[in-house]
Amino acid sequence: GTAAEVVPIRSVDDRDLGEPGPITREIQETYFAAVRGEVDRYKDWCEHVG
Repeated sequence: GTAAEVVPIRSVDDRDLGEPGPITREIQETYFAAVRGEVDRYKDWCEHVG
């Protein structure tokens, strides 16, 4: 679900895949910036509450 956000795959069938790579990190950074309303392209996707 959406609660998982962007999570790197660390292992498959008990086989370690190592650390997340630069593409995964870039996707994570973009996602987190978007949900904080920091990316103009995605600002309309956010509904700020509080």
